[in-house]
Amino acid sequence: NLIAGGRAKHSTAYTLALIYFVTGRQLLAGESWERQYPLTFALEFHRAECEFLTGNFKEAEARLSMLSDHARDLPDSAAVARLRTELYGAMDRSDRAVAAAFDCLQRAGIDWPLHPSNDELRQEYEQVLQQLGNRSIESLLDLPAMTDPTCRATVDLLTALEAHSFFVDQNLRRLVVARTVNLSLKYGNSDVSCLAYVQFGWLVAPLFGDYQTAFRFGQLGLDLVEKRGLERFRTRVSQNFGYFISPWSRPLRSTTELVRRSFFTALETGDLKYAAFACDRLITMLLGAGDPLNEVQAEAQSGLEFTRKVKFTFVADIITGHLRFVRALRGLTTSLSSFDDAEFDESRFEESLRNNPNFLFARCWYWIRKLQAFFHADDYEAALEA
Repeated sequence: NLIAGGRAKHSTAYTLALIYFVTGRQLLAGESWERQYPLTFALEFHRAECEFLTGNFKEAEARLSMLSDHARDLPDSAAVARLRTELYGAMDRSDRAVAAAFDCLQRAGIDWPLHPSNDELRQEYEQVLQQLGNRSIESLLDLPAMTDPTCRATVDLLTALEAHSFFVDQNLRRLVVARTVNLSLKYGNSDVSCLAYVQFGWLVAPLFGDYQTAFRFGQLGLDLVEKRGLERFRTRVSQNFGYFISPWSRPLRSTTELVRRSFFTALETGDLKYAAFACDRLITMLLGAGDPLNEVQAEAQSGLEFTRKVKFTFVADIITGHLRFVRALRGLTTSLSSFDDAEFDESRFEESLRNNPNFLFARCWYWIRKLQAFFHADDYEAALEA
């Protein structure tokens, strides 16, 4: 049942996989935690993951709490903490997501403040440069594989923490990325390293004005996926490189398809969050590239439907802002400076954004789109206010 469930999960048949994991657990004796710990843990952990992926957040939360009490070693504890972090992030509880990761990282010897200083971040950044030494960034492609199980579990947890720490503190997010790069330089490359190198190029190096280093680290991450077959985070690596790094030096259209393909690879691997991000980011790129507005609107409507279905509400609200802007440009709202129509009340939507502290990025993007609409309507005073 564990093997069959694993195959079903790999094929994104999460409901079927859940049946296998539940049935397998029922076949074990009551004292299986003591007598058959690895098998019991695996069945329960994968069951929790499938409950999460099928939207049964309450059941997944309860199961992960139980697993946290039963985990015997740091790799298992880190795996549970990683999934709890992702679950709370999907529930728009970034505070609890970060807390779940911090609790486990402290046991791994990583004790950070919630709001690191610029000096603390600079120290971590300079350690990356010191470890790099006289080697070229491109030569890191040939680092040995990371094999230490505790280190692998730690960088997996750091990756989950990075995904939600940006709602808490930007320096914390950058510190997580820089530490993951440092661990990769010390212990070798893993799938996580590909993502960390791209994020280092996107989030950390530019902060210190080192754009050449930033681009080279981003390219390194992409090359590790393409040339070394480290496929686990292909979606995130390609999407982040295509959206955040490549446009600095390449035509926008040259990486639009990279971002579009990342939506489908996200679905194949069950990375629903980055599938949702792909919907948002692709619309932004299509608008920036000047694609026909009717096509952009169709893309936005499809993306809105998907993000609502998978319950990524804040991404759905970002796309709502994109969609209303496109409709205003097409003359489908009451005026160019208004997003109102028969199906949408912009004042009510704005109020809902104000009342949810976790929807910072949705508010940001909404007012960017309002700014653009006001600008095109020659209402510069309202644009400045937006």
